[in-house]
Amino acid sequence: MCTRGKHTSFYRKKSNVKMKKFVEKNEKALVFTYKMQNVRGKTRK
Repeated sequence: MCTRGKHTSFYRKKSNVKMKKFVEKNEKALVFTYKMQNVRGKTRK
């Protein structure tokens, strides 16, 4: 039981780190696309 609990917590921590990295990447991509859209809008006007 103990080892199983440790394993699950370890796995959860790993997945959390993965999710954080994934979210950070997505945020950067979103900001980049947002900036690009703004630039395009300015050039159009």
